[in-house]
Amino acid sequence: MTTYVFFIGGTGARVLRSLTMLLASGVSIGENNKLVPIVIDYDAENGDLKLSKDLLANYVKLHNYAKYENNERGFFGANIDMQDYSMVNIKVDSDRNTFARYIDYQSLDQETRKFLDTLYDNSPIQVPTTELNLDLEVGFKGNPNIGSVVFNDYFRQEEYGYDDFEAGFPTNNEGSRVFIVGSIFGGTGSSGLPQLVKKFRSSNSLSLKAAPIGTCVVLPYFNVTPDANSAINSETFNSKAKAALAYYNEEINEMVNEIYYIGCDSLNVPYGNVQGGGEQKNDAHLVELLSAMSVVEFATRSFDPNSSDYGKTKCYEYTTTTGIDEKDNKTVLKPISYLDLLGTSMKNDLSENNIYTKYVRHMNAFAYFNKYSQSYTFAGKDAPGFMGIGGQTYYKQLNKWGGLSKDSSFGRDLLDFLEAYEVWANQMAENSQLKFHPYSFDKKELDHLLNIEDTTTKIKGIENTMQLALSQANEKYSKQIVEGQEGGVFLRIGTEAGLAAADKKDK
Repeated sequence: MTTYVFFIGGTGARVLRSLTMLLASGVSIGENNKLVPIVIDYDAENGDLKLSKDLLANYVKLHNYAKYENNERGFFGANIDMQDYSMVNIKVDSDRNTFARYIDYQSLDQETRKFLDTLYDNSPIQVPTTELNLDLEVGFKGNPNIGSVVFNDYFRQEEYGYDDFEAGFPTNNEGSRVFIVGSIFGGTGSSGLPQLVKKFRSSNSLSLKAAPIGTCVVLPYFNVTPDANSAINSETFNSKAKAALAYYNEEINEMVNEIYYIGCDSLNVPYGNVQGGGEQKNDAHLVELLSAMSVVEFATRSFDPNSSDYGKTKCYEYTTTTGIDEKDNKTVLKPISYLDLLGTSMKNDLSENNIYTKYVRHMNAFAYFNKYSQSYTFAGKDAPGFMGIGGQTYYKQLNKWGGLSKDSSFGRDLLDFLEAYEVWANQMAENSQLKFHPYSFDKKELDHLLNIEDTTTKIKGIENTMQLALSQANEKYSKQIVEGQEGGVFLRIGTEAGLAAADKKDK
C-alpha cells in the first residue's frame, strides 16, 4: 500500500519537517505501507522548504542504513519512497513573472481588461496591495485568487511529473490513498488544495479517481509583524480562511473521505514579515506537529469501500489553546507539555491511550536516545554512556570497522539529524506564538529529560535502565554485526534502549 502525501507551500514544508521527526522516532504508518511525499512550492529559495528537503534526504539515508525487514519497527523505520516527481518547484518564467504577464493582460481586448480590473487590484508593482502586478517568483503572497489560476501549470507541464504520478498510481486496489496538507490563509495552499482534489476526482486513472482522499486544512496559527511595504498582512488571515472554508464546504468537502481542521485560537507575539526566499524560516510549532499526526492517522485508517459510511466525509477538528500564567505582574505564555495532549497523568495506565501508544511513547524513546547519543556516544572513552566505559563491550563490537565514528558517513548523518531534532524540539518549546515544551535537552541528567509537572511521578533511574537495555539488545543483535551494517545494528539497539527508558516507571 502507498500513501501519497502532497505538501503545499510553506506550511506544507513545515508540516513535512514535523512528520519526518515523528517517523524518525519510530511512529508507524502501518504494515506494508510506504509514504511518497510530493512537495509543491513556487519559491525554490524558501528557507523552510530547504530545511525540510535536507532533513528528508538525511532521513532516507538513515532508513537505508537500518535495512529493516518484515515489518520490523524502529527508529527511522517508515519507508519514505522518494520519486522523481517528489520535489516540485513550479518555475515562473522571467517574462511571465507578474500575474498580468502570466495571463498576457496587454493582449486582451479592452472589455476583458476592464473586467479583470474590477476583479484584481491593478496598482503598480511597488504597491503591496497590487494583484495584477504581483511578483510571482516567490509565490502568491496570500492571494489564492491568483494562485488558483497559476497552479494549473502543475498539471499542464510535463516536467513537474503529475502525469507520472497519475500513471503510476497503483491499480491493484491495495488500499493506496492520497492526502493533501496546506494552509488556507495564504496563497499556495489555499489555491492548490481544491485544485488537487478536483483533479484526482476527475482523473483518467480509475484507481486514483476512486481512491480515499484526505486533507489537512491548516487554519491561521500565527501572525506576522505589520509592514506597509509587504504584500502579506496577517489581519486578512481569518477572512481568507473563512472564505476558503465556505468555498470548500460547497465544492470540495463531499469529494474527500476525511478532513482534518487544525489551528490555534490564540495568536500572540508575531513572526517577522518575510515574503519568501531563504530568510523565510518560521520556528517549529505545535500546530505543525498535530498536522503531521493527521498524516499518520489517515495513513493508518482502514477504508472499506463496502461499508455503509464509506462515501460520507468525516471531519476532525483540533485546536490548541495557549495557556496563560501571571508572573511578576506580567502575562506570560504557559508552556504546554505532552501530558496536556494526553489529557491524563503519568500515574495512570496509558496502555489504552491512543496518543501515548501511537506517538508520545515513541517520541519519548527517541528523545532519550537523542540525549544519550549526543551527550555520550561520541564523547570519548571516559564518558558514562553508550560509547563510554559502560558501553565499551558493544562499542568495540560495533565499531571494529570504524563505521560508528563521528567521522564515518553514518556517524555524521546521525549526528546531523539528532542535532536537527533537538533544534526542532527547542523551537517548539520557545515558540513565541505557542509554547510546547515536552523535553528539556539542556538538563544534564536523563531523569530530568521529560517535562512532567506532576513531581510525584518523577521517573528515576533512566540511565541504568538504558544501560541494561543496551547490554541486552547488544547480545540479541551481536550476530548481525558485519562490516557496513553497523549503523543498522546501532539503530536497533538504540530503539530498544529508548523504548525501555520510555516505559520506565518510578518504583
